[in-house]
Amino acid sequence: MAGKRRKSSTLGERVRQLRNQRGMTLARLSELCGISVSTLSKLENGQTGLNLDNVIRLAGGFAMPVSILLNEGSAASGAYSISRNGGAYNHKLPELDFEVLHNDLPAQRNIFWKVRVKCRTLTEFGPYHSHPGEEFFYVLDGEVEFLIRGQEPKRLGGGDSIQFDSSLDHAYLSVGRQDALILMSNTITHAKLPGYIDWSNLEPPSEPATPLRARAAVKTGHVRRQKQATTASPHRRKGMPKGMPS
Repeated sequence: MAGKRRKSSTLGERVRQLRNQRGMTLARLSELCGISVSTLSKLENGQTGLNLDNVIRLAGGFAMPVSILLNEGSAASGAYSISRNGGAYNHKLPELDFEVLHNDLPAQRNIFWKVRVKCRTLTEFGPYHSHPGEEFFYVLDGEVEFLIRGQEPKRLGGGDSIQFDSSLDHAYLSVGRQDALILMSNTITHAKLPGYIDWSNLEPPSEPATPLRARAAVKTGHVRRQKQATTASPHRRKGMPKGMPS
């Protein structure tokens, strides 16, 4: 079941508490989650807040569910997690309001959110988001303009959905006066399953190297064929074609 909503400490204090419990330096946490040391230091000291992108990165760095990162609860036990209406953890940002729905099962790699998109320009949205894994969202209400850096914007209305590689720089904006409401899911794993393609850093495949054993087998077979040919025609002069008298 979902943990209790955290009230006793700020997000910065929570991050410092988790880091100290694990004996991590700021540099080590930065290495694990991909957030700069200076940003982490400002976060712990209450000089900056968490955006959605950094929440996902921190959860991955601490190897824990987002709901436990944001709350001082404990992971759910058993085979299921229930999120009640109005009981999810809410976090409000200038550009987005998001509710953590499910992500408290042990070893679960998916994050589920309900997100209200309040921004309508990239300036309001802030820096593009980018984090490991995959992302999916379904438009519940309103209209969203979805952007991937370097590609044409895509419009999605109620009932539309999209899935994409979240390591690509991306952003989402509301279209019109009404804030769009979307149901979102993220993965926070560095594991690359069979068939995974990193579209953000795709390079032409290189020629596969021939294993040493294979090269040795080819060489051995070549030498064996030479010996067999010599044994079969011991008196034939070198360089003379087969079938000619020696």
